[in-house]
Amino acid sequence: MKQKFVMGLMLLSVLLLSSCQKDTWRQGTLDYKFTPTTSRTGYFEERQVAYPEDISITGYANQINDFSFLGSVVEVTGDLVAGDVIRGLVIDIDGLEPYTFSNIPVYKNGEVITIADSRNNVAFYNFMMNAFNHMRNTGKQDIIVSAYLQDRYGYAVPGARVEVNIYNDLDVNVND
Repeated sequence: MKQKFVMGLMLLSVLLLSSCQKDTWRQGTLDYKFTPTTSRTGYFEERQVAYPEDISITGYANQINDFSFLGSVVEVTGDLVAGDVIRGLVIDIDGLEPYTFSNIPVYKNGEVITIADSRNNVAFYNFMMNAFNHMRNTGKQDIIVSAYLQDRYGYAVPGARVEVNIYNDLDVNVND
C-alpha cells in the first residue's frame, strides 16, 4: 500500500511539474554586425558563426524549441565617402549558394544604405529563409561577408572601415 501511495505521489508530482512549462511563441531577433577594414586592394571580408542560442527573445524563457524566419534587412555604412562604390558584396552562408548584390553606390558621406529588405525582395527573402532552415537543420550559420570598396575613379580605398549589418526578425517558440 505504501509503495502505491509513493508511486502515485511521484506520478502526480511529475505531471504537475511538467505542466508548469508552457510553450509559447515570442518575437525574436538574430542580428549580425560585420565591421571589417579594407585591405590595400580595397577588399574586405569578415566571418561569423551564429547558433540558435544567440537568438534574442523578448522576455524570459528556459529554452528555445524552434524558430521561424519572418524577415531581414541589410544595411551598409562606415567610412564611406560620396562617390565610393561597394563592388561585389557577397553574403556567403556555408551550405547555401552565396547571395551577391549589385554594385552599391554611395551618395553621401557616412550614409546608412539599405541594400536589401526581404519585404520587397523575394530572392533575398528566399535566401534568408533557406539560411534559417539550414540553421535549424545544422545548428549553426557560418557566414562570410566580402566585397571591394572603390572610389569614384575605380581605385581601391584602403584602410576604410565598412559596416555591414543584417537584421533578422524571427518568431521563436520557447519553454517558459
